[in-house]
Amino acid sequence: MTPSLEATDDRRKLRRRAGPLFLLLLLQVGIPVVQLGQPRPARFGWQMFSGVRRWPQFWAVDGLGHAAAIDLTRFLGNPRTDIEIPPAIWRDLCVRLPGSRAIRVEDGVGGVAEHACP
Repeated sequence: MTPSLEATDDRRKLRRRAGPLFLLLLLQVGIPVVQLGQPRPARFGWQMFSGVRRWPQFWAVDGLGHAAAIDLTRFLGNPRTDIEIPPAIWRDLCVRLPGSRAIRVEDGVGGVAEHACP
């Protein structure tokens, strides 16, 4: 028994519609699979931040140079190493932490930055 022309056309339409969806699914699964072999955390990888060994540390530095650890989660939620914190946040922190001369940040991978208070 041979398929009718309508059945053949229906299959072609289905393939035409399914093609882009299949490609999207392939990208959504394929890219993270490839990223599994990359150093962690890999951008677009399934492991996200499970590879981060140490979170950033923050200190308020006073006029004498003494540094006191601050819990930035009170102000920023969960600070991450891959997101750059805008300068306006540092100015606001200086206002919220009176007596601070600067905010010192250790990024968790050995880098240290100091943001001076106005």
